[in-house]
Amino acid sequence: MVDDHTIIWSGLPEGSVRQSGMALVLDRKATFAFKAWYPLSDRVLLAQFRYSVGLLSVVAAYAPTNEAPEDVKDTFYWTLEHAAAVAGTGGTLVCLDDFNAVPGTNRTGCSHVLGPFRSGSANDNTERLIDFCLGAGLRIGGSWFQRKDIHRMSWYSNDGHTRKELDHVLVGTRWRLLQNCRVRRGMEFDSDHRAVVARLEIRFGHRRRAPP
Repeated sequence: MVDDHTIIWSGLPEGSVRQSGMALVLDRKATFAFKAWYPLSDRVLLAQFRYSVGLLSVVAAYAPTNEAPEDVKDTFYWTLEHAAAVAGTGGTLVCLDDFNAVPGTNRTGCSHVLGPFRSGSANDNTERLIDFCLGAGLRIGGSWFQRKDIHRMSWYSNDGHTRKELDHVLVGTRWRLLQNCRVRRGMEFDSDHRAVVARLEIRFGHRRRAPP
């Protein structure tokens, strides 16, 4: 607990060199609706919450870069697919991820995954991201909102010129929870990434108290 917030974390064992790790910070309402969490790896964390129409599963993940070895990327996406399977088909799945993948501009065969507002030249990470979304029934949330580049590009290179849309919010294609998704400037933290902020219409449920 930090002040009124609860932090859940998935990472390497104590004493290991910590090069990665995922965390979610829950406010009071989210903590009260919290059901379970699964620290699947140092790159993938799954948390589940009760909300008004059932079970909400939230995945926080950090993908390898496009230059990473194939086996590292294979392991990440296998773990991500496992998280989607644990979430099941009866609830709602939301993924909050640094996918290190631009969405690309080609909607052929994936028009229900990739919206009309997209960016970048497709590469291996793009194909892996699209394939995951197709298999899990998810859409890339930001691509469905028209935004200026300053509200789209989430990664800025040290060269001062290169910028890409690498961080994404993925939501189910059959649900209309996502109201907005954009990059927010001015949020201070030590990173070459900028924060992606999404607004979802979710009413958390309540824990049932055990009878006295």
